[in-house]
Amino acid sequence: MGSSGAFGGTGSSGTFGGTGSSGTFGKGGSSGTFDSSSSHQHQNGPFYPYSYYDPYNNNQRPYTERRGYAAGGGAELPTCRLSPWGIVLSMASFFGSIWILIGIFNPEQVPLGLNCSRVVKANSAFVSEIQVQNLRDPGTVLYTLSSQPALTESINWQQSYEATVEAFHHQEWGFSLNKGSSIKLSHDIKGTAQDTLVLAFIQGKAAFEEWLNDPLDSSKALRWYHIHGYGSKDFEVKTSDEYYVAFGNLNSQDIQFSMELEFHSTLHSTKGAIKTSTFTPERESISFPLSLIGSTFILLRTPNASQVGVDVWEVEVVYVTRWATFIIIWGLIAMVVAVIIGLEKGWLGIVPRSGERVPLMSPDVEQSTPSHAASYPPSFPPASAPPGECYDNHQQRVSDDHLCTVCLDAPKDCFFDPCGHRCTCYACGQRIQRGDKPLCPICRQPINTVHKIFDS
Repeated sequence: MGSSGAFGGTGSSGTFGGTGSSGTFGKGGSSGTFDSSSSHQHQNGPFYPYSYYDPYNNNQRPYTERRGYAAGGGAELPTCRLSPWGIVLSMASFFGSIWILIGIFNPEQVPLGLNCSRVVKANSAFVSEIQVQNLRDPGTVLYTLSSQPALTESINWQQSYEATVEAFHHQEWGFSLNKGSSIKLSHDIKGTAQDTLVLAFIQGKAAFEEWLNDPLDSSKALRWYHIHGYGSKDFEVKTSDEYYVAFGNLNSQDIQFSMELEFHSTLHSTKGAIKTSTFTPERESISFPLSLIGSTFILLRTPNASQVGVDVWEVEVVYVTRWATFIIIWGLIAMVVAVIIGLEKGWLGIVPRSGERVPLMSPDVEQSTPSHAASYPPSFPPASAPPGECYDNHQQRVSDDHLCTVCLDAPKDCFFDPCGHRCTCYACGQRIQRGDKPLCPICRQPINTVHKIFDS
């Protein structure tokens, strides 16, 4: 049984250029400031520990803007950020579950023609039951097996058709065939040699709908021909699927033709079937519970001849979800995310908390001993005046980038322990350490020791 449609249609069933044609099968206080107008401000001017100077943009900001520190001191504020790995795992779990539920085990309508066999199988870890519902006339037989049935049976059969393809229309027939099957098509096109038709063997519903949009594109079909008069074509099935035999009329007049299809169909063996079930008018749905132990295969078989003029059957396969599996998976994902967050936050006592720093030098290191001083590569000319004193106008001056961020006069010749920042001269650094709030002007971390830097 086939269907026909017109070329260039939009939305009508079975039209070229349409999308709904079907064949036999139908489906983110004020701060203090530094006064840089006096070159001796670092000697006797006040120091404001509630702001800092950034030498890279010459701008001052309250230190409360520094991430991780409270406005009243150097204690780090707790942060509540979800781990990137936790986000990835959570999203993967969610979309993976949706894919399994909707993509893999979504209810499907299965069209079945004469001499057709199809195997239905589901993973019992995710599916607790398979329900098969009859959508058309009774006739389909269902077999329950514990192993995958083999394609060891075969049958030869044929069908003949006479049809008229209207101008700029198409006609197609659909068949469900297994691997190893074959078709021999004999055609007789009525009319003159100029009366030609397009013949296409197409695999799958999606490919057939693509072919309707452009019937002259041979890449949309497995086999594509321009035919006229009498002839025959052979086609072999390499993958079990739905296949369409389609004729397209691109002429301005109707064309009559006749064809004969000779099939060699391979079928799944019913040997070893545990149970046999059939549909009746009173029994339109059959359920098959799945056990976690072992495998269950449902084999659908159709008659080898028309029954009261019926040669097409259709069933709907419904997969009942095993929710316990998804609950266990979601619980495991939640535990993994909690462990990752706990490791990053240090709640499990395995890794240090974020924000803790390892001191560069021990606090008991002698400050005055040059051999214990940090070895920084000289980044500015050595000072000719004693440490902490200002340069004379006639002495060599250093660039602004290497001046103390507090007094803006003396070179940066010390660093703070434990943060390691080098941002002040030794005199200003000691003044900060002896103040009420010994905090680094850059990162606002408490200062344990000020170390002098000796450039060579």
